[in-house]
Amino acid sequence: MPTPEEKLEVAIAVKNYHTVAMSICAKLEAAGTTGDTLQTIIAIQNRMIHAVDAVQLLDRLEDSRSDQALLLRGMYDLHIQTLFLLSDPATNVPDYLDFMRVEQFEWGELLTSSKTVLAKNIMAQSAIGQAISDRTADYNAVKHRFLTNSGKKCRPHWYKGTLADLADKVNRREEYDIMQKILSQVVHSSSIAMTRPLMIPDMAFIHDAWIVTLRVLGAMAACLKITLDARESAMVKSVNGSIF
Repeated sequence: MPTPEEKLEVAIAVKNYHTVAMSICAKLEAAGTTGDTLQTIIAIQNRMIHAVDAVQLLDRLEDSRSDQALLLRGMYDLHIQTLFLLSDPATNVPDYLDFMRVEQFEWGELLTSSKTVLAKNIMAQSAIGQAISDRTADYNAVKHRFLTNSGKKCRPHWYKGTLADLADKVNRREEYDIMQKILSQVVHSSSIAMTRPLMIPDMAFIHDAWIVTLRVLGAMAACLKITLDARESAMVKSVNGSIF
């Protein structure tokens, strides 16, 4: 259990993280909403902020550490993808968005071939049915960019390789390996996650959630060439060290 002094230290840090994050978000939103890169950035920004809010809400509940870990795992994965996405937005943003056509096609193939009641109910909803009923033309237009080496099917993600490969490319591999190992135990309901305490200190979930959020916001600001003030710049620099 953290000491009162440690709790106070984390609470002060989280308050500062929140203040700076909201300031950067305001600058991102003031940049407008046109263009694929900007729209993608705003969508990811919203997802990260909503997720960190959810972590903070869960922290108020007893026995919610595993639930916070589930959210942090998703946030950490998204932050690795986003850092890679923004390392070369001219190439990566089109791939990120166009992979939706692959997902819609494969989703449609699965639902139309399924005889389950669930699939039939989904297809019966006009908006969903129309959205995925015939995506062959869209799929054929982009599939050559996402084919595996065999050339017979598309890879499972918009990016090549694995998330670990992306972590390598954004210089987060050592941190990623540890975070992934700890948080994946909860996602996959391993025996150690179900019967042993998580190897993450109390209140660290909020702290870590804000760190990955600020990393992403800093990368977004740099991508859009948005000028940060001295406090914002210092905060972004500080969170780009190790999370531990």
